[in-house]
Amino acid sequence: MAEIRFEDIQAIQFLQDKFQELAHVFDMDRRILRDLQNRLGMLTAGEHRKGDDSDLLRALLADSNIQMSRINSMLKRLDATIALVCLSGSEKKVTKENRFVQIDGEFWVFIVLTSVLLSVTFGAYVWYLRRHRAYLKNGHAEKEA
Repeated sequence: MAEIRFEDIQAIQFLQDKFQELAHVFDMDRRILRDLQNRLGMLTAGEHRKGDDSDLLRALLADSNIQMSRINSMLKRLDATIALVCLSGSEKKVTKENRFVQIDGEFWVFIVLTSVLLSVTFGAYVWYLRRHRAYLKNGHAEKEA
């Protein structure tokens, strides 16, 4: 299996950012085309002919909608690729015999740091509650109310 490097993830995220910018530009273009189509429709409302400009705007809007759907599908593919890269990067191995999950790499650092920080946070909260109750018990309840 090929090794996944940090540069690969950065390249995928760079592509994702570029596609999001492109989606934003196409969304703005579609709004402008719809606005032009509506204004042209209001200007030619008294005339009973179909204008070439209106047909051109309708074709541009249809093409823009197609391109936008392609961009959205590419963004979904990039999201899935990033998720797969992250999953394979954590190197999880599951054996079916004893249903044991072995986690290698930096994931242990995440587990240890999360456990320590969660314990410290919970301990500080319990300490705060005890001090606050003692403070209220010592007759300071009238001053707060």
